[in-house]
This record gives sequence, C-alpha cells and structure tokens, in this order.
Amino acid sequence: MPHTHHRFLFDIVKQVMNFSPLVGILGHRQVGKTTLTQTVAKKYLTLDDEETLFEVRKSPKGFLKNHAELKTAIDECQIVPALFPALKERVRVKKIPGQYILTGSVRFTSRKAIRESLTGRIINLELLPLSISEIQHRALSDLAPQLIAAHSLNGFLQSFESEIHSSLKLSPEIPLYLERGGLPGVCFVRSQQLRATRIADQIRTILDRDIKMVYPTTLVFSQLLALFQFLANNQGQAINHSERFKFLKRPRRNCFTP
Repeated sequence: MPHTHHRFLFDIVKQVMNFSPLVGILGHRQVGKTTLTQTVAKKYLTLDDEETLFEVRKSPKGFLKNHAELKTAIDECQIVPALFPALKERVRVKKIPGQYILTGSVRFTSRKAIRESLTGRIINLELLPLSISEIQHRALSDLAPQLIAAHSLNGFLQSFESEIHSSLKLSPEIPLYLERGGLPGVCFVRSQQLRATRIADQIRTILDRDIKMVYPTTLVFSQLLALFQFLANNQGQAINHSERFKFLKRPRRNCFTP
C-alpha cells in the first residue's frame, strides 16, 4: 500500500519544524501530502470537513486559538484566504517553532495575498512523487556526502563504485517506473485502463478547478487541455504564437479527450 512507503521528506519536515513556526508541504495533487502530513502532525484538521470549515470562516483567529497545539496540521488551507492574516499575527506574537503544518491541493503560495501574509514566516518544502528508491523501500543515496568526505582519490572512486552497484540493482525497475510514474494513487494500480482513467480524472480536476482558484480564466476545460497539450508537445522550442492560439477557436466540449 502507498501509505507504508517511507518518504525521504519526512525527516526534513521534522527538522524544519524545530526552528520554523509554519511549515508548508507543497506538491502535485495526490502526491501524498496528506499522508505525510498525518504522519508528522500530532493533530490533523482539514477544511474539507464542513464543521471545521464553518469554524474557520466564522472566526479565523478564534479557530487558531482553539487549535493551538504544536504540530497541528491544516489541510486544504487555501479554501479560506482569511486564515492567513490570522496565522501571520499569531506567529508574530507567538514565535514558538513547529506550530502549524499547512498543505492543500492548490498551492497557497501562488495566491499573492496569501504569499505576502506568509513571507518570512514559513518554510515551504516540496514533496515529489515517489522515487524508485522509495517504492522499493531503499535508503536515500548518500553519494554526495561520501564524495565530500573522501580524503583520497581511492575513497572517491570507491564511493562511485558503491553507488553504481546500488543503481544497477534498480535497473529492472526503471522501465516500469517510467511507464507508471510515482503518484501513489496511480503507480500501484495494475490495470493500465484504470491508471489511464485516474490520470484523466486528475488532469480534469487540475484544469477544471485548481487552476481557476489561482487564476480566474474564462477558458473551458477543452481549451485549457488543448493549451497544455500544445505546451507539452513543444517543450524547449520557440513558440509560434499563431499556432498557440489555434486552440481558442476549437469548439467547446464537455467530454475529456486524452
């Protein structure tokens, strides 16, 4: 099961909480932010819960006062922007580290008002999809520290040799990883059709809902999808602007086209 895999970011989150009052865990939708947060936090709250959402909207300041335990996690925090000025004031008055862990399906740092409230008061950490090592329950590579600590050419070469042997053991897993990726909700699904369906659902949610929370675009899903397909197919190339805007003239559709 995905939740049994140790995430390399876990130890870093714990370290950062020792000196920062606010810690943000950012990352792709369904990358495992909630699972990691629940592992680190002593108290977990989500604004997806109606009662919790009502409490925050009624009084953000009162909400924080009622949930003042250290290592309290607030998930989907971007739903109530008014929560962030209250967080700003709370950590200004109370500078104890490790107060709140903030996360959400939309990057709250991409919203200007929220970002300005948190500047200098939060350390944001990026949670990436599961790596091959995490999926295979292997330790994080320590090649860089070994190379720095090497006092001779022989020690330097030995470190490289050890890393090469370790990488070779993972070689058979690389094609499967390239096919399935590292999103916990996708990569462990055996059925290719079901994996494709889950990815399609995730893309629709990101383009239909998440993007519009960051930027109030009037483009419909089919147009957004065409735009991002164009950008994906033209990475590293000079953009022909006449080609880029062809997608705007396409008929609006409600169905998903992979």
